[in-house]
Amino acid sequence: MASAGGRLQAYEKTSVELSYPSVVRFTGHVQLKGLSARTVESYLCMLRPLTAWGRGDPAELTEEHVRDYFLYLVRERKYAPPTLRQARASLGCFYLELLGRTDWKVFSHVKAKDRERLPVVLSRDEVRLILDQVRELRYLAPLTLIYLCGLRLSEALQVEVRDIQRNEGRLHVREGKGGKD
Repeated sequence: MASAGGRLQAYEKTSVELSYPSVVRFTGHVQLKGLSARTVESYLCMLRPLTAWGRGDPAELTEEHVRDYFLYLVRERKYAPPTLRQARASLGCFYLELLGRTDWKVFSHVKAKDRERLPVVLSRDEVRLILDQVRELRYLAPLTLIYLCGLRLSEALQVEVRDIQRNEGRLHVREGKGGKD
């Protein structure tokens, strides 16, 4: 699921992984929770490597197996803290919510703290230099919008002309994080 440095990689869905009844139930469970499609896919992507690591239905693994799996993610796969937190959330949802293993303590033991880093903030002149390199308006407009409004890329891609209320100084952001407008 993660490469060196913790970046996500796409996993192919195989019929074996999807055929386990617990995985099929989990798919429905996370969809019924009202999670975004991206979160559902992310949760399933975190469960797939566990099925490969455990060589079978993840519902049959013990708490000790899951603990060993988290150690594998940290030591061997070198998951970055955000990816490890995502794995903990996904597997916690699977074992605690779906399977009702509320007595398992492993999920409260998995900690993934980010190193504290100072943010890199570009000066206005540095931003201007970067944007001055963009020659095509179709690229310059969304990049400027992202910078000026603090949008995520996915939010900027949803913006339509009718969403910009220039006279009022407003922008309607559709499908923001968590599916919010």
